[in-house]
Amino acid sequence: MKIIVDAMGGDNAPEAIVKGAVLARDRLGVELCLVGRKDDIERCLEGVDRKGLNIVDAPEVITMHDDPSTAVRRKKNSSMAVGLTMLKNGEGDAMVSAGSTGALLTGATLLVKRVHGVRRAAMAPVFPSCENGLMLIDCGANAECTPEYLLQFAYMGSFYAKRIMNIDTPRVGLLNIGVEETKGGELQHETYKLLTAANDAGRINFVGNVEASTMLFGGVDVVVADGFSGNIALKTAEGVAKWLFTELKGVFKKNAKNMLAAAIVKKDVKGIAKKLDPNEGRPIKFVLIGQDTRDDGNAELSGGMHDGEDGLHNADTTMVVDISAKRDFINIVSIPRDSIVDVPDCRTSDGKDIPAQYGVMFNSVFSTAYREGGDLSTAASCTVTAVNALTGMHITNFVVVDFKGLSDMIDAIGGVDVCIPVDTVDANTDMDLRKGMRHLDGRQATNYARMRHGTGTDGSDIMRTTRQQY
Repeated sequence: MKIIVDAMGGDNAPEAIVKGAVLARDRLGVELCLVGRKDDIERCLEGVDRKGLNIVDAPEVITMHDDPSTAVRRKKNSSMAVGLTMLKNGEGDAMVSAGSTGALLTGATLLVKRVHGVRRAAMAPVFPSCENGLMLIDCGANAECTPEYLLQFAYMGSFYAKRIMNIDTPRVGLLNIGVEETKGGELQHETYKLLTAANDAGRINFVGNVEASTMLFGGVDVVVADGFSGNIALKTAEGVAKWLFTELKGVFKKNAKNMLAAAIVKKDVKGIAKKLDPNEGRPIKFVLIGQDTRDDGNAELSGGMHDGEDGLHNADTTMVVDISAKRDFINIVSIPRDSIVDVPDCRTSDGKDIPAQYGVMFNSVFSTAYREGGDLSTAASCTVTAVNALTGMHITNFVVVDFKGLSDMIDAIGGVDVCIPVDTVDANTDMDLRKGMRHLDGRQATNYARMRHGTGTDGSDIMRTTRQQY
C-alpha cells in the first residue's frame, strides 16, 4: 500500500509529520510519499533510512487562515492540492493530512470526488468510552442533512467500526433528545425509519435513539448525527471534560488531606486526562502578540491617552512560544520589534489582499494589517504569516494580549513575585520599586514590564523585552 502524506499540514509540520511517517513505515510496512517543501522535508530526514519514503516537491502551504472553500483552487501547488491530485491520478492508495479540515474536505470533494453513491463526506472522530470507543459521525462537515445522508453515515460508520475498530457487529445509534422512537424532529423521525429498515434487512445493527448524556457509557459503537448536532455534542463533551479537571484541581489543592489523596491517585487521573487531551504527546507552538493599544480600558495602564493614540493598535511584543511535548519546559524567542524585514502578502478577514512589504519594521506588520482589515484577527494572522516567513516555521495558532488583559490575568493568579535588580522609578506609570524581591499585582507588574525610560532602566528594548518575557 502506498500512502500520500501532506508533510506541511499541522501545527508542527513538517518535523512532527515526517517523524510520524517514519514510524508508520517502520510499524506498518507501508510505502509513503511525503508531499511538501522538498528542502524542509530533506532536513527532517537527515540520518534517516530513506527506504520506502519518497518526496514530491510542493512549494505552497495551505494554512489555517486560508479560506477553506477556495484554498485548494487558489494554491494549486500546495502540499494538500498536489497530494489530492496524486490520489486522483492513482499515484497512491490513500492520503493523510493534519492540515485545515475544511480545505481537505473541500479539496477531496472537488479533486478526488466521493465514492460512487456517497452523497456527502463526513467527519467522524472516535471518542474514549466505557467500552471499545465510540465513533460520532458527522460532527461538523454537514450542518444541514437529509435522512438519506444520515443513513449513509450509518453505513460508513458501521463499516469503519468493523474493519478498523475490530467490532464484529457494530451497534449503531441515532443522536436524539430522548430514546423514545417519537422523540426529535422530522429529520430524526424519517432517519429512524430508514435505519430501522436497514436493520431489518440485515445491513446494520441499529439499536435506536441515544442521548448525548449516555452515549459514552456503552451500549453503542457508532452514533449518527447531522453535523450541527454532532459538533455541539463534541464541543460540549470537550468543555465538560476541561471543566471537570479544573474543578478536580481545586479540590485536590484545598487542604493537606486532599493533597495526600491527590498524590495517591495522581497517576490514574493523569491517565484519564491523557485520553481526553487532543494535544497529548505533542509540542504546542504559538505566536504570542502583545498588543499596544489605548482602547478598551488600556489607557490608564499606559500612562493615559496622548494625541494621535486613539484607535492605536501596534504589536509591542511578538514572541514564538514552544511548549515541549512532555510539558517539562517552554522555549520563548522574542522577535525584536525594530527588526527590518520583508513581509509576504496576506489577506484580511473579509478576503481583501494586503500586498507584500519590503524593508519595513517588524512591529508595523500588525498595525498595517489592523488598519487594512479593521479587526484583530487580520492583524494577528498577518503577523503570524510574517513570523513564519521570517523563521521558516509553520505556526498556525496565536494569542493576543493587551495591557489590561495581562493585568487581569496576573490579578487572577494572585499577583507575581519579581526580583527587582535596581531601585526603579518611572514618572510615566507612577512606578516606585525598591531593589529586591517584590510581590506585584496586575497593574504594577504590567507597568514594570512595559516601562523603558525610567530611573533604573537602560532605555533599551532588550531590557524591556526580558521583563515582558518574564
